[in-house]
Order: sequence, then C-alpha cells, then structure tokens
Amino acid sequence: MRVALALLAVVATVLPVRAARPVRVGDALCVAWSGPPLLALPDDLRDAYLGALGDAGWRLLRTDFTWSAIEPTPGQRDFTAYDALVAQAKRHRIRLLGLLDYGNPWASAAAPPGDDGYPPDDPGTFAAFAAAAARRYRGRIPAWEVWNEPNNGLSGFWKPQPDPAAYARLAVAAARAIHRADRRATVVSGGLAPTLDFLGTGKDWGFVTAADAAVPRWLRSFDAAAFHPYSFLQAPAPETDSGPFGPTLVQQIADFRARVQETHTFHLPLWITELGWHTAADSGTPGFPPGVSEEDQARYLVRAWTLALAAGAERVCWYTATDRPGAEHDKEAAFGLFRYQAAAGPLDPKPAFTAARVFAQLLARTRYSRDLRATYHLPDDAWALCFAKGRQLVIVLWSTRPTGYDLSTTLASHVRSARVVTMDGRSTELDPKQPVSLVLGPSPVYLVVSGGA
Repeated sequence: MRVALALLAVVATVLPVRAARPVRVGDALCVAWSGPPLLALPDDLRDAYLGALGDAGWRLLRTDFTWSAIEPTPGQRDFTAYDALVAQAKRHRIRLLGLLDYGNPWASAAAPPGDDGYPPDDPGTFAAFAAAAARRYRGRIPAWEVWNEPNNGLSGFWKPQPDPAAYARLAVAAARAIHRADRRATVVSGGLAPTLDFLGTGKDWGFVTAADAAVPRWLRSFDAAAFHPYSFLQAPAPETDSGPFGPTLVQQIADFRARVQETHTFHLPLWITELGWHTAADSGTPGFPPGVSEEDQARYLVRAWTLALAAGAERVCWYTATDRPGAEHDKEAAFGLFRYQAAAGPLDPKPAFTAARVFAQLLARTRYSRDLRATYHLPDDAWALCFAKGRQLVIVLWSTRPTGYDLSTTLASHVRSARVVTMDGRSTELDPKQPVSLVLGPSPVYLVVSGGA
C-alpha cells in the first residue's frame, strides 16, 4: 500500500498540542547503572564508559547511593567512593540522579546481619541519611530518587513484603528532608516495578493509590513520580499488548498517570527510571523467556524512547550501561549497551549503543511536536512521530508489519534540504523536489527536514 502526501501539512502544524511544553529530548536521555557494579569497576574502565556515554549525548546517570555501604555504623558516613564518582562524571558532562536505597541492618530489628532489604524501624534514620547526601552534593547532584521498586516483593527490595503505607511514610520523611537540605534538588518517588500490583490491587501501579489511602496526598511531597514500565517478562516489543499483565508501553504510561491523578496530585512529571530489554539466550529465571536479539534490543530502545517522550515522560532511563559476567545465561546481566569486559581497552558496544548515540545526535535539541499517523493515514502497525526545533523537523518512522509498509511523500516547495538517517547512522541526502519513498520496517528511520515554517 502506498500513500502520497504533501509535507506542507506537516510543517504547517508543528506546534505541540499539549498544554505543558514537552521536555527537550537531550534532557530526558538517561542510563540507569546499579551502584555496586559501577563502583567496583577499575577507575580507567569506568572513565571510558562515562566518556562514551557523555560523548554520545546521554548525560544523565541514575545510580545507587547505598545507605548500608555509606553508613555501616550509625552516624559514621563515608562518601569517599561517591565523591570520586561525582567528580569523574562531571568531567564527562554527566549529571547524576542519585538513587537513595535500601535499608540498613543496624536500623531494623528484623534484619539479619548483612541484609539491607528491610526498611528502618524509624523512617527518620533514612531521612537523616538522605538529608546528609543532599547537603553534601548540593549544587552537584540535581535529583534524588527515594528507594527502588518498593512494591517488588520478588526481588526483596522491601522485606518481608511490600508495604505501601510504610513506604509512603518513609518516602515523605525523606523527601521533606532532602528539600530542606537542598531546596533546588528534584526529588522523585521510588520507581515502581510493573504488573506486580495487579495481583494485590486489581490494577497496575495500585501501590500508588494504596499508599495514598494510608498517607493522603503523599505524592505532593515530590517533584516527579517514577515507574519502570518493562514489557511483559521483559521480552515483547514496546508496542505489544500482552493482556492485563503486559500492556503496551503507552498504555502503562497512561495507567501510571491515572494512578497518580487518583491521589489528587495533578501535573506531576512522570519519570521512567528503568526500562530495557535483555539479550541473554537463557534468562536464568524460571518462567522468563529468552532475551531479544541485539538488533531487536537496539530497535526497541529507539521505539520505546520515541513512544515514551511522545506520551509525556520527562525522563527515560535505559537499564543499563554494560553487561556483567554471565550475560549469556542471566537476564539481569544482559541489559547493557556494551558487552562485558573486565579491564580497560577498546569498548565493545552492542547495536543498542550505536542506536542510542544516533538518537541523541538527531533529537537532543528537539522537543516532541505531534503524532503524524493520521496525517499520513498510517495503519495501526505503523508510526510517524515528529520532533521539532525551530525550522528543523525530525520524524521517527517505523512499522511492525511483517511485510513492511511503503510510504511515499512529497516535500513542500519551501523545504531547503532533507535526508533519511537509519538507526545505525547511515545518512542519505534527498532531492527536496523529488518524491520520497520509504519502506517502513522494525528498524526506525529518521526523516530530517530543514526549512519548515
């Protein structure tokens, strides 16, 4: 099927349709990297990774500030390792989203020695730690997230089992303490795991409203609300609807926004602080399917980031920067943009890193403009989402149709230049006076147009 359209209709309607101005794409691009493996890297190898991320234009890094590691004894805090990381990241123009987690064995009577999965008996002890971190890095760390996946009982992040009321009390205490320590810091609620709440509350992200029932208006202590909209069992494409336990990425964003609004907290920015697809041939986890191919991982990165930004997410963090040992047989070790290596040397990027770099190069200065699927009369399995900066448009196009989808468009007479860029960065200049024919497939392409109104 072929559709002939004039790009004039596009350049005449590039203004955003939402009331709030969409975020600048470069500000939204983020990588989530667990603190223990990050800090354990040799300094030169960590520097190489940070340099690669910074040069690629992904300049926000979410990483753990682990309470039990920083304060193993009450009142005796050691931030030395984090001081070095903050300075190292700054050299590569990378900002940190500090993830404050988890419990501390000395702060919980129920915690066995060495187990930091139990929250503190007194939320004030965690709030004091959060305030100390915010004061120390005031002006250097712009944002803090309070805990990671407190609703995830399977991973043991809040033992003995998730408790929305207890989390809300701790989170509010910590958020207020951080704001007192650094009035300019952005404080984000703990990113919630997907689908798990459906079992207990009958709806996705029900943890949010359960917390609000115990501590009314608790989210009003925060500057943003975070969640982790992984696809079902971390395998299907972002556009795939796998039923109530695995809706599409856009549906998950809409559901989370609805839960936030049920707390009567309106216009709160939404941050996706983890999202990704692993490439392990054997997931290593019972019930979980194998990972995706490296090519599909790259495709899903571009498609997911495009969809999330179009749906209004203010930050989107890829999980994670690099694979870890055992990436062939452990899904948790195989989400990286780079393949695992133990020592410094030439980095080994996966296709997803190349796709991330091209995405940043083309879109970093733009903002989401509008959905052009209706303008192009596209079917349900094809997408055309437009980003704009001044007189330049970047339209991200793809189709999940197995046979592909043929699209033909004619450029407006005042367009000065146009080119098509593939997901891996290959660019083809177009003659603005000639029709453009594109075959849309699973690998997104970018139509870059200059000279629009």
